[in-house]
Amino acid sequence: MDTQIVYTPYISKNNLPKIDIMDEIQPARAIIKKSQETPVEEQVVINPLPGAAEVPQIDWEDSSEDGKARAAKQYLMQNLGLTNDQASGLVGTFLSESNLNINAENAAEKAGKSPVVRSNQYGIGINQWTGDRHDSFTNWTSQHGNSLQSQLDFAIDEIKSKYPEFLEALRGAQDVDEATKYVYLMYTGGNHRNVNKNNVDRLVQNMNDQYNRRHIQLYGKASNSFERNQSRARGVLNVETGGTIKMADSKPEPYKKMYNLEYNPFKSLN
Repeated sequence: MDTQIVYTPYISKNNLPKIDIMDEIQPARAIIKKSQETPVEEQVVINPLPGAAEVPQIDWEDSSEDGKARAAKQYLMQNLGLTNDQASGLVGTFLSESNLNINAENAAEKAGKSPVVRSNQYGIGINQWTGDRHDSFTNWTSQHGNSLQSQLDFAIDEIKSKYPEFLEALRGAQDVDEATKYVYLMYTGGNHRNVNKNNVDRLVQNMNDQYNRRHIQLYGKASNSFERNQSRARGVLNVETGGTIKMADSKPEPYKKMYNLEYNPFKSLN
């Protein structure tokens, strides 16, 4: 239970009336009694995880890539109860998707050149939300405005309400690489539910291979999406200490040789 300090007013030795001036109050005569207010244990704790450190006041004015990444990471740590590593995995993926450009749009999808995404539900925003998520995102920004903080609020709301398994897995990640794998499989890249430490590496490899195969058939080059996400997440992790955020190199030739595919732009997969 919380406590409240109740002071007994100062009484002069000449038995004069009580003086109600706070400067005259003697703290040594304070009497402690239990408060009837809401117990502390019933209050909501935003950041309950052992490794989720307190973060400084967020600077939304720094528009550099490092500045935006730092602000996004701190905001997610505060509002999702994440550690530095866990939040870095999420922000690094957002950087890979959009460079944290709040106006980012997938031009090819918008032009109807994707066989898997409708032209009116193209990738949009910092996470390149598509399909029904595109519609939910545009509804959100029409009501709450379009800013980095607003888009992060949308991601936070979406994760808490629609991706509880992902949030649980992310909160259990021990380092930035593990966190990036859960983001890739369960939130941005795929919709896997039963992901754990025993199958996560196999699932990441399978999905990354499938994604690269499709990307080669459509655009003639591999995307190496997970490696790029991982590289940027590692940069976000160290951004406070001067670390740089770099994109992973795309390596289409090994994938072309592996799958023996010819370049056929915008070909639909069977």
